[in-house]
Amino acid sequence: MAKRGQALRRSRAAKRPAKPAVNPKEEIAALKRELAQALNQQAAATHDLQVSLEYQTATSDVLRVISHSTFDLQRILDTLVATAVRLCRADLASINIRDGEVYRVVASFDYSPELLAYARNFPMAPGRGTVTGRAALERQVVHVADLAADPEYNAPAWITFGKVRTGLGVPLLREGEPIGVIFLARRRMEPFAEGQIALVRTFADQAVIAIENTRLLTEQRQSLEQQTATAEVLQVINSSPGDLAPVFDAMLEKAMGLCEAAFGVLWTYDGAVMHPAAHQGVPPALTKFLTQGPYPVGEINAHARLLRGEPVVHIADVADTETYRSGDPVRRALVELGGGRTMLAVPLRKEKTFLGDFVIYRHTGGDRDGERAAHHRDTRGAGAADRDRRGAAGDQFVARRPCAGVRCDLGEGAQSLRGRPRQLATL
Repeated sequence: MAKRGQALRRSRAAKRPAKPAVNPKEEIAALKRELAQALNQQAAATHDLQVSLEYQTATSDVLRVISHSTFDLQRILDTLVATAVRLCRADLASINIRDGEVYRVVASFDYSPELLAYARNFPMAPGRGTVTGRAALERQVVHVADLAADPEYNAPAWITFGKVRTGLGVPLLREGEPIGVIFLARRRMEPFAEGQIALVRTFADQAVIAIENTRLLTEQRQSLEQQTATAEVLQVINSSPGDLAPVFDAMLEKAMGLCEAAFGVLWTYDGAVMHPAAHQGVPPALTKFLTQGPYPVGEINAHARLLRGEPVVHIADVADTETYRSGDPVRRALVELGGGRTMLAVPLRKEKTFLGDFVIYRHTGGDRDGERAAHHRDTRGAGAADRDRRGAAGDQFVARRPCAGVRCDLGEGAQSLRGRPRQLATL
């Protein structure tokens, strides 16, 4: 039996396939390949983790800037574009805010002075010819890997002058409507990664939050300023029965303060000519000219337009108007003797009767905001004049509520009088 069992085991062993000979070099090479693959996977996972952590940190940093810069919108926007360039490996970036029918640069990073001047002189309009315009038009992300090869791209100066090759535009949407566009570009042809695009989307959302917060806080602050100024003017009116001089002085002073104007004149209308009844901050040479009045209304100046029923006259650069070019003496004096450039005029009305107007000025012209002034009327000044005329001390002074909706001031456009007509209207 024992011999028989041994023979059986030998038979089975003979039937087993022989193990192939192991080549130590090949086995080591295979292990090295597996190790390299594992290390690459680990490195990729570590890189993704680092990028994700960097994105999260950047987002937190931007939110912290937003929370600590309540009224400093420019700082927030500057931080956004600088962070976007760094994390997305872009060469330049800008935030363009809607200004009427175009989008203007209000924050930029790594723009040369020449390129920034070009961008400001040629704002982008919605359309398919530019990345910014296309993003605004489509209300969605626009990513162009090679601008030179895009048949619709129609801004060759950005390629030749700005040396831009790859462009990314992400719209800033508020309730589905574009209020701006973040633009990133590379001077090399290299598409942005999906993670980078997602990060810029996040920055766009944060920019909208910052702009909206600033707008709301600014409106609250302006509302409080208006209420305080109105109360102070009413106190002057109530304490000065029959004496218009302190009333006009107080109204003009508050109007200039609220509107950050350099100087102003309050004119009254007697049915035929305009009288300079009060002035604040007016240069001596212009003061001397004003004392030589009264002056005719004219045909196309601000007085004439308000007399015809316009609710407000807002001129970005009074030196660039037909009234100035035609030689209107008052307009000429305001520019050449007073240095006035940007002008805001608001009528004094009692019901539908034109009794005069406020006219305030800034020395810097070129308002780029183009915002339509809110429809409003100032009846408190008219009420004071009418009360003095009729000797009735108990008249009511009514100010109609102006339309809401004032955008925050950005960049160089802050020198204009935009957004201020409704403040002036409440005095």
